Amino acid sequence: MVYLDGDCDLELSAINDFLEMATVGSNANVKILALFDRTAAHDTTYGDWSETRRGIVNLNDTPNSTWGTNLGELNMGHPQTLIDFVEWGMQTYPASRYAVVLWDHGSGWQKEAEDSLRFKSVCIDETSGDRLFMREVRAALDTIETNEVQPDLLGFDACLMGMVEVAYEIRQHASVMVASEKGIPLAGWPYHTILADLVASPTMSASQLGSVTVSRYYQSYSNSQILSAVNLASMDDLSAKVDVLAQALRYNWNSDAGACVQAACGVMTAIDAAVIAEAHGTSWPGSNGLAIYYPELSANFSSDYNGTTILFPLDTHWEEFLSDFYTYMSGSWVADARDQSQEYSTCGGWCPHHVDLYDFCEKLIENAAGLVWADFDHVGVENGTYDQPYNTLTEAVTAASGGQTICIKPSSSSETLDITKELTLRACGGMAIVGE
Repeated sequence: MVYLDGDCDLELSAINDFLEMATVGSNANVKILALFDRTAAHDTTYGDWSETRRGIVNLNDTPNSTWGTNLGELNMGHPQTLIDFVEWGMQTYPASRYAVVLWDHGSGWQKEAEDSLRFKSVCIDETSGDRLFMREVRAALDTIETNEVQPDLLGFDACLMGMVEVAYEIRQHASVMVASEKGIPLAGWPYHTILADLVASPTMSASQLGSVTVSRYYQSYSNSQILSAVNLASMDDLSAKVDVLAQALRYNWNSDAGACVQAACGVMTAIDAAVIAEAHGTSWPGSNGLAIYYPELSANFSSDYNGTTILFPLDTHWEEFLSDFYTYMSGSWVADARDQSQEYSTCGGWCPHHVDLYDFCEKLIENAAGLVWADFDHVGVENGTYDQPYNTLTEAVTAASGGQTICIKPSSSSETLDITKELTLRACGGMAIVGE
């Protein structure tokens, strides 16, 4: 079910994506449904109709004024429009699994050129001047689940939606999310190849369809773009780990780097578990599947990033960490890590507000001082650093000075030794049991 909001300057792109769907078309096992809203302002082809039409996409269909059912002008930025479409699809074409794709512009927590705030939203309806905010998407999905069933996959063919905040908002109302941390090119998803794979294997799971979408999308842009599929069942654990990191940074950034690094490793492990599939081009080396709201400067922070707008800042201390970061951490090793992290600009490169969460955690580890690393599975040069750890605890203890912290990566080693200096041992990325 594609919520095809072409009531904007992307109308031509919406038409092209409809035509891609029609090159495959529906069959006995796969039904392709669209709610297509157009506008009179941007494209005049295929009858230049401007209302909203709903129907099944069959082989070689065209998006003209006779396709589907004319519903009049609908506000694609209203949650009831989304509810009605998805419930109609489930009732009219019942299936074993459902995928819902929200198609249009998407935005992060950003400031537009005129300095007005744009909240996390998707599907901007130009005629009505409305858009779907994430809390509205969550409420719509909750209603759909109450009246019918939960969609298996929720996709965002829209910019900047691959965020922890977005995934957390919808985590209880779908199994898999597919989205991009950065912008989506005008051509959007390659529906012809994605749907061809689905038609060839109609019993694939939501995770499999998510992986196929990531792979086909990446291939369609010559391996240069970014997309990820996320297991939403993992978002509670990931948010809890982010909360631990936020608290560690707030209270230990200038006193116990080891505690911050241990928390960062926990976040990285949780992201590894949450991200089903991820692909990124060489221009985005720090991409790992999920971004987080993290303006570098307090001047770019929106006070509307709070628990009254979306759930993530309500249920974690990330918002409080950002406040402390702007107040106390200027010029610190934490600020250096933020400065070095993979960014996703929301304003043409001038005010990047999103960073890859995994990459930020890696940069925290790289910038932390006074730590000695041990990884018992490591082979190669050993310097006690994160990238070149010692592969025995004995070596790490010998190299560490009194008062230092030894960070142990998840693995195992059978050793007998007495530690006769004051050290802190931290398990980073998993559990460590030292001694019997």
